[in-house]
Amino acid sequence: MVLRSTILKLTRYAAKGVPGETVQSARFLAGQGMEGDFHATGGERQLSLLSQEGMGTHKGLCFGRYKENILFDAALSSALIPGTRLTVGEAILEISVGDKRCFEQCPLHGQGRYCGTKSFAKVVQGGVIRTGDYAEVEKANDNGFTHFDEGGNAVMVDVSAKETSVRHALAKGAITVSARTLVAIRGGTAKKGDVLGVARIAGICAVKRTSDLIPLCHPLVFDTCKIDFTVDEKNMQIEASCTVKLSGKTGAEMEALTGVSVALLTVYDMCKAIDKNMVIGNIRLCEKSGGKSCQRF
Repeated sequence: MVLRSTILKLTRYAAKGVPGETVQSARFLAGQGMEGDFHATGGERQLSLLSQEGMGTHKGLCFGRYKENILFDAALSSALIPGTRLTVGEAILEISVGDKRCFEQCPLHGQGRYCGTKSFAKVVQGGVIRTGDYAEVEKANDNGFTHFDEGGNAVMVDVSAKETSVRHALAKGAITVSARTLVAIRGGTAKKGDVLGVARIAGICAVKRTSDLIPLCHPLVFDTCKIDFTVDEKNMQIEASCTVKLSGKTGAEMEALTGVSVALLTVYDMCKAIDKNMVIGNIRLCEKSGGKSCQRF
């Protein structure tokens, strides 16, 4: 589920306690905050967010000390928990403090109630934000999963509101084999033929069929897919890596994970006649970029 709000106001504060300057657009710097704002010094509180909807909901309960950098037209408060990422204009923000206390005597906090009106964020990806830009966050349902609705029914995530972006994912895994198997793979003497050559083709084919294998994945068109192998003689392992790149609204981590999994399964199939004790493991996502996040794991 994608929640969307509109940016109503941008305010830059040169120093604490000084009246802010309303601007139509501002550049936000990765790892710092709003350019020219006194908050832009790194750390957890790089910029502050305010919900106009929250202001109306709590009118009369607080003193209205609102001096935030970004004003939204809707709360999004149910989704703005620490770790949540928002696409705002050209920038990507990550919530660092999900329920900012305005002042020590706040009656809501005194009653142990959640406000959700204010929050702090970090700038993950820099860019320009303008008044009128959208702020979007993909919110999981109350059960914590995006692939289930409120009734617990399996659903395919609606990506129609997402922007098309270049997406890249890298997944890796390994298979531990016997010394005899490793010699056969490297020497090309396995009974079924070129083990790594066949496994490479199998992995690429699996990437293209991910939506058939994983039922709620979207069918995708890829720009490139690459399967590579590294032989680790010391640990008697063959590491496989799968890199996937595409332009779209979703993907490509599941495709990369599927590709590396099937590549390793194919190595097992090609060598099981001489080694049934092979172990496949450590399959994981190593890199992901595009969409709302850019991460290395």
